[in-house]
Amino acid sequence: MGTTQPETGDLVLTITAATTKPIVLRFGAIPTTAELRAAIDAAVHDEDYFDDPNGRPAHRKHMTYYLAERIRRDLAGSESDTAGGQERSDSGYNNTAGEAS
Repeated sequence: MGTTQPETGDLVLTITAATTKPIVLRFGAIPTTAELRAAIDAAVHDEDYFDDPNGRPAHRKHMTYYLAERIRRDLAGSESDTAGGQERSDSGYNNTAGEAS
């Protein structure tokens, strides 16, 4: 879940379904893709992701990156952030910076 205030340009992103406890990330401005991924990596440790019949931690981490990026783009009102390594395609998000997706 994400929210932003157009007047201030901030972004608040909450990671919940994939993790054992809610994790709230706050940004003073809409981050780039790389900044968002780095913040997720710093705040959510591998052991924080659920490991159950509905999904392995690696899958949940992947979906966290994917959905956080979708939220970031929706709230930023942009379709691409090539500087952050992501480009939109008809099939979803392709990684152009060599990062694992």
